[in-house]
Amino acid sequence: MQRPVRALWRRLGLVLAGSLIGLLAAEVLARLVQPTGNAHLVFNATDAEPRGLWSIDRRLGLELTPGFEGVYAIPGRRVPLHINRLGMRGPDPGELAVTPRWLALGDSFTLALQVPEEQHFLQLLSDGLGVKVHNGGIAGDCTWQSAMRWDHWSHELRPSTVLLVYFLGNDLTDNAAFDRGRIDGALSAGPQPVMEYEPRPPWPVQALLERSFLLAHLRVFLRLREHSGSSEQPLRVAQWRRELEAHSATGRELIQQALPANRDALAWLRDLTRGAGQHLVVALAPPVIAVDQARLAPTFELAGLSPAGADVDAPARAVLGLLDSLAIPACDLTPALRGAQERGVESYLVYDGHWSSEGHAVVAEALQGCLAGVAP
Repeated sequence: MQRPVRALWRRLGLVLAGSLIGLLAAEVLARLVQPTGNAHLVFNATDAEPRGLWSIDRRLGLELTPGFEGVYAIPGRRVPLHINRLGMRGPDPGELAVTPRWLALGDSFTLALQVPEEQHFLQLLSDGLGVKVHNGGIAGDCTWQSAMRWDHWSHELRPSTVLLVYFLGNDLTDNAAFDRGRIDGALSAGPQPVMEYEPRPPWPVQALLERSFLLAHLRVFLRLREHSGSSEQPLRVAQWRRELEAHSATGRELIQQALPANRDALAWLRDLTRGAGQHLVVALAPPVIAVDQARLAPTFELAGLSPAGADVDAPARAVLGLLDSLAIPACDLTPALRGAQERGVESYLVYDGHWSSEGHAVVAEALQGCLAGVAP
């Protein structure tokens, strides 16, 4: 009787060991390939943000919660976060006379939750130029909001130079869609907005999702399949489509319609900084599709756009023309990131679509060379 029981346990052990080996092999494979149709760029980004990181201001929109401590987690990456008393990522400002101070403004590419502070391009830039660059990036900000935050922070920090990181993925259209009534506080009465998050799975599942590429692939596939049969485009896919349209073959009209609002926003920030005796420089940050051609077609197709005839440099040309007409110095990061891509450097993360640590190093080097000639 004992012999059949031992044999059964032996078989169960072999099955368990085989399953474990198979899962480990699948996990290794999952780390080597991208998810279905680049769907991770749409479906996976916000899941990594810890609860309590964001607050809401009726005028400015999203704000980082002062004093917050937490972890930003995506598969293969866990980044500690510290938000200082000013609502910026990084340590609290020290004595004003210690080093020259710069203020960086922009969206999630400036904030860059995906990398530790010591690997962030602003820290690398600080080290290279011998200045302290404060990180005023807020996810989703357009140029109008960046100018409003300048007014909020500049009086305390008193920077000598302001660096606006203009994201060529959606700043063009976001500036055009911005409600300028918010600048003067002309908001409708009503309750304070509530920060809405997507529902999260139970803690053990969430912990595995933050660590396992295999489970992340599976989740992306299931979410993609869930929405592919729907006649109504999911909100996040619709947002991604609006970002991509300016880079498509039919994007010329959209760009022309957006240019006046962008001119006004950039001119306003220029006048604010000049009035304070500060230098303004704009860095143009390209989306991943403008750098990694292999990701262009699947990303367009996911958003329901044709990749045929796409002109990924059209927004950059338009914005560079605006900056030139406004006499604002510019640093286009696209050539440096493309050069790195050609050398085999993966400058963008597979998940999330923002710059990797290697990408931050490329950006810092490019900015250091550019800013040395245009900013004191």
